[in-house]
Amino acid sequence: MYVISIFTINVKARNIKMGKVIDATGWQELQWYNTGGTRAKKFLSSPQDVTYFFKKSDRKYPFEFWSEIIASGLGSLLELDVLNYDIALYNGELGCISQNMLKTQKQELVEGGKIMQAFDTAFQPDDKKLRHKYTFQLIENTLQAYQLESHIYKIFEMMIFDLLIGNSDRHQENWAFIGDYSLLSQSIREIEYAAKTPLEFANLPKWIQGLVSFIKKHTGDEGLLQVKLALHKNITFAPIYDNGSSLCRECTHEKVVHMLKNKIEFEAYIKRGLSEIHWEESKITHVEIIKKLLNTEYKLQINTIIDKIIRLYSHEKFSSFMESFDNEAPDELYGEVKLPKERKELITNAVSLRAQKLKELL
Repeated sequence: MYVISIFTINVKARNIKMGKVIDATGWQELQWYNTGGTRAKKFLSSPQDVTYFFKKSDRKYPFEFWSEIIASGLGSLLELDVLNYDIALYNGELGCISQNMLKTQKQELVEGGKIMQAFDTAFQPDDKKLRHKYTFQLIENTLQAYQLESHIYKIFEMMIFDLLIGNSDRHQENWAFIGDYSLLSQSIREIEYAAKTPLEFANLPKWIQGLVSFIKKHTGDEGLLQVKLALHKNITFAPIYDNGSSLCRECTHEKVVHMLKNKIEFEAYIKRGLSEIHWEESKITHVEIIKKLLNTEYKLQINTIIDKIIRLYSHEKFSSFMESFDNEAPDELYGEVKLPKERKELITNAVSLRAQKLKELL
């Protein structure tokens, strides 16, 4: 095995927030919530009536939930707003758990894809033939159209974090905004969910009922969404979430061992990492898309983020975290999802090499 040559450790970097083990056995499953996706995911309600999102091991990628937990720890080291994930036990199964990002019932999570579809109805993410339309340029134009361009810095942080962890699945549903409802946007929401929840629309003022009906009649669902987005209050960019498709989660044990012994193969693997966000309809690597951004008016913002990450990243601290973050998980429940030491070593090396690549972009 070889050792990654990494830049000087910044001794001022803060410690990584260590996760904990949460026993969610017996918590109520909220079956009416739609989790989406194909993996084993559940919404749970704690005894304190707090909603959590639980994700267990997946047959195809048994280590994916560990990627969520590791990405969460790395995000804390880099002082990025990454959704916190802890190790969790639920009815005899091991997985990861995160608290609901919405803190009140007056908040809504609006995924990037919905906003882009409202801006450009030709954008149809469910059509695989049109995936090349999911571009940074579309994101940029959408944010400008809805006067959300001040949040583009958060988009850059997300894209650079994806480079660092090798995230291959930052699709349009894996980033979002959180906004508070206004009275009118709340009434629109009640119309959208009329089939699922008790409809109290009739109790709203008649002028709101008439205005909503007029908008829906003359502009359709897209126009209704546009109005609702415009009426949201206190809009913030959601924490970086759904980071599971990263950190070598797709590598078999044999490939992990092989890359630890073969530096050329390992570096080729790191170099191949593709960004799901396209550049002018072309799918390019994480490094290439950040290079493109460095040649735009966003150069200063990109450099600021990279400089912060390089300043805070510590190979020593991350390596120590990787060795011990799962110590509290009960051995009897590990089974085939225990993270082998070789995989831990490869993940550590991969993040450190990507951090080096990031530094070279400055």
